[in-house]
Amino acid sequence: MEVDDTYVLLDSLIEIENKNQSIERFPYWAEIWPSSIGLAKWLYENRSHVSTPKGWVKELGCGVGLVGISLAAMGWHVEATDYVYDALILATENARINKVKNRHRVSYLDWKN
Repeated sequence: MEVDDTYVLLDSLIEIENKNQSIERFPYWAEIWPSSIGLAKWLYENRSHVSTPKGWVKELGCGVGLVGISLAAMGWHVEATDYVYDALILATENARINKVKNRHRVSYLDWKN
């Protein structure tokens, strides 16, 4: 699941941010990046060579959650983080849809502080 039209979302966020006189939270999280697809594919194709950690791993800037959910589907325990709450909500919903919510959790991470 991803946002249908990121440009509509971007326009609405710019309008909101202009009212606040700051533009900090562009919706980079709202679509699946090609690099996420490539990383998830590489990890899956090389899963026999990549050890599953015993604890939780942290995904920084999870967006819609593709990589973390892919890892959770392979048995990893993933804490997906992002700076935007909407991304965390969507990643949580994607984990539920993909039936990996017991191995996938989200946390807010403000990488500015």
